[in-house]
Amino acid sequence: MENCFLKHLTQCLSDVFLNKQQSYIDNNLIDLIVYETNRYAEQTIGSSISRKHSRSKKWKPTSKEEMQVFTALIILQGIIKKGTVEQYLSKRHSTSTPFSSKVKSYQRFNLINRFLHFSNNETFVAETHECP
Repeated sequence: MENCFLKHLTQCLSDVFLNKQQSYIDNNLIDLIVYETNRYAEQTIGSSISRKHSRSKKWKPTSKEEMQVFTALIILQGIIKKGTVEQYLSKRHSTSTPFSSKVKSYQRFNLINRFLHFSNNETFVAETHECP
């Protein structure tokens, strides 16, 4: 009974939260973030020598849908207070947030967070930028 309730609650939260989140963030902005995040990941991974077991090697390009889930999780972290990012995405019964751990793994969340980008570093000119 409890498992069924949690499953239903998780589905309701994801449907409502993701639909509301889409109205707060413009689709063009999400497209830009996806494009620049993928570009930055490619630039970073391509320009550095990674260690044998580097998590960066597991990078796969993100998508609009995945970025919407990522931004929803970031917003959710402002609503539900926990001590660490790991606790939001934990699958441990004692610390889990069912919605979060069902839609994104901690490792993938961290990879997206690591490469999250909003502009092209190659075209940035500090001398002419309003906030260098």
